[in-house]
Amino acid sequence: MRSVPKRAKGNSRAVISPAAKRLTCALVIHAGTETKICNKDFLRPEHLNRHMLTVHGEHKEWICKLPGCQRCFSRADNLSDHYWTHLDKGDGRGRNVKWSLEELKSLLPPDEVGACIRLGKRLHQYRALARNSDRRRGRKSRSR
Repeated sequence: MRSVPKRAKGNSRAVISPAAKRLTCALVIHAGTETKICNKDFLRPEHLNRHMLTVHGEHKEWICKLPGCQRCFSRADNLSDHYWTHLDKGDGRGRNVKWSLEELKSLLPPDEVGACIRLGKRLHQYRALARNSDRRRGRKSRSR
């Protein structure tokens, strides 16, 4: 049995625990006068890499392309999820400016057509769940 933790391949800040075969983020975090180690555990290298990019990464190349929104993200899927917060779902919740799906399609550039398709599918599921919830509670369905 190996008692010394070995380094994960391709990641100098990850340590593989010999017992559990877990990857641990060993990044040193400096917060003011305090210094600590992240120590988050992951089972798969891609999850550790995603963590490093999302939590510890400073490069945020994915920018919301909607007027008046300056949010930036380190991953494209986070930007795609962010567009959901701009979609008018009829509940009036959230602080972002809301647009209908058609308005979002016209505001977003052609390279974001995939995001619009996913938003449309997600909105359809959201409304179906709301209708089913209303039926169970004995209320009339919400209008589209």
